[in-house]
Amino acid sequence: MSYKERISELKKELEELEKKELAYKELPDAYKLADAIHSHTCRFNHIDQCGYEYQSWDTERGIAARSSYVQKANQMLRVTTLEVALKIISCL
Repeated sequence: MSYKERISELKKELEELEKKELAYKELPDAYKLADAIHSHTCRFNHIDQCGYEYQSWDTERGIAARSSYVQKANQMLRVTTLEVALKIISCL
């Protein structure tokens, strides 16, 4: 493989990551916090026991699958900010 081909592939990958970052920034705070809660507390096997990563915020089914984490996030956001909640979760 030539360097030009590899650079082209990496540019495409960068574009995809930038799109994902932009989409994440547009999510409500409760969804961002739900993602953090899941990533720091879920102890299930993510191949066949936890479907969180296979769902998307873009579908009603995806939101339903993540609803318990969103409920926890909303409870936390009633008493603190997203920034504080993320700091607390990162200590887990």
